[in-house]
Amino acid sequence: MRSVRGAVAAVTLGLAALALAPTASAAGTTVVDETSLTSTWTTGDQRGDGALAFVTEYGAPAGLGDGALQLSTPGDSDKVQMLTAADLPLSALADASYWTYRVSGSGEQVPAINVVIDHNGPADGGFATLVFEPTYSYPGQVADGVWQRWDAGADASWWSTRSFPGMPSAFDSFVSLRSIIDANPDAVIEAFGVNAGSGNAGLLAAVDGLTVAGTTYDFEPRTYSKADCRDGGWASNFAADRFVNQGDCVSYFASGGRTHAED
Repeated sequence: MRSVRGAVAAVTLGLAALALAPTASAAGTTVVDETSLTSTWTTGDQRGDGALAFVTEYGAPAGLGDGALQLSTPGDSDKVQMLTAADLPLSALADASYWTYRVSGSGEQVPAINVVIDHNGPADGGFATLVFEPTYSYPGQVADGVWQRWDAGADASWWSTRSFPGMPSAFDSFVSLRSIIDANPDAVIEAFGVNAGSGNAGLLAAVDGLTVAGTTYDFEPRTYSKADCRDGGWASNFAADRFVNQGDCVSYFASGGRTHAED
């Protein structure tokens, strides 16, 4: 049921060009949509038919808009990941949490939280990916067709793609976040996000409300405006036959209309 099958060093290289996540003192809610994939987030390590999409069909937890991020891994070797770069102390994970909505999957598999860390600060080496999966802290509680909130903070169990102080072995040790933080006072977070890894054939699920360092990330499909009607956008940005021409599109938004690409 592990969600990661190896290191993601190549992903961290791709994250270097992204804007950093808020610092540990930041607070509030940040909307993440399709446009974020060209600025502050990346699809990271994506393999085979693993796919993500911003959707509204599952709704969202209360207070988190009307959409979510869908992740799917149809085959056993498929993988999909979405990460944002950060520069935070590992202790910033103390309030970590997120919501999941599972449509289908085997066992208690749902998308995981992935956190890329450097566990020894300025010293050489130190790369590892920490992984939180609800089943190791809340066994027997994963359900289909309902939004569920998972506390991944200090007392939750995490595992890692590599061993390091406080983490006896890769993949097979399940250690409280509190003990990992205590054993690695210089550890920093280089990236974090969500992941549906290989070995999860048939998984179709959504995530929302990922909270790290006091900031909650609200995944939403992009909301369009009248500016998206121009230059042929009235035909290419929206569902077929949604608008008859540019004027029809502009009028819709001018009158207070609101739509997503799939509407």
